[in-house]
Amino acid sequence: MSPLSARESGQVDLLRRQYLQLLEPDLLTIPSVEMLRRPDVQHLLYDNMFNSDNLMFAPTGRYQLRVVKELVLRIETSFADPEEDVGFPSYPDYIICCAFLGQQSFSLASAEPTSCTS
Repeated sequence: MSPLSARESGQVDLLRRQYLQLLEPDLLTIPSVEMLRRPDVQHLLYDNMFNSDNLMFAPTGRYQLRVVKELVLRIETSFADPEEDVGFPSYPDYIICCAFLGQQSFSLASAEPTSCTS
């Protein structure tokens, strides 16, 4: 994956700032689904928004869940054929599992545990 451009980085930063201000999930300025499907962007979102080790004051779990649901919904609805795309490397299981299962996630394609910090 190529590094984020300045514009893409700005979109992620805007989302993070709105998230930390506890804006309603449907009012958040969420980057495009093409961007959200990228594994590097999902890692960045997890590290900057859901990893409590990186946040001085993390939002409540209930708010985090609402935001994750919105992100995942946008990613899932972008799939043209869900049966075919389930093995897509940036399937949103990374964000879901890391955000709510701690430092372990499980790949839906292989059912093998993988580290969220890799």
